[in-house]
Amino acid sequence: MSLKKESALFLTVRRYFLMLLFFASILACRNNELPVPAGLLTPAEMLPIVVDIHLIEGARSGKLVLGDTNNLPDYYAKIYQKHNVTEAKFKESFAWYSKNPEKLKLVYEAAIVELSKIEVEINTRKKVKAETIKDDANFTDTTIVMPVDSLKK
Repeated sequence: MSLKKESALFLTVRRYFLMLLFFASILACRNNELPVPAGLLTPAEMLPIVVDIHLIEGARSGKLVLGDTNNLPDYYAKIYQKHNVTEAKFKESFAWYSKNPEKLKLVYEAAIVELSKIEVEINTRKKVKAETIKDDANFTDTTIVMPVDSLKK
């Protein structure tokens, strides 16, 4: 094969490779709006459940707290009841989201925002409480104590 034919073949292969790369990048960049199948929880329905689950798991850390005798499954049951969802529906929905990580990521990003708001609120309450306790400790009682009979006359 001559040098000219090899060069032309290389340019043709290169052109096809670049076109393939171009189309692959277009397909990768397109918006993959995969709808949540009917019968599963939407991201808006998943969010408060995921937030509640993480609050419980964070508070419990797998241990008993303040003499609490409930197990985590008991708390999960209360969460499902609170959000009017069955355990089976939540688990089926979570399994679907796990297979579609871009959707699960959106739910967890929103959950992080909600949990951060809760954390700020709790820290604000702790700060106010600490300041109140500090103010109470600095309070000096200036009440004048008078005998009860001194008010008569």
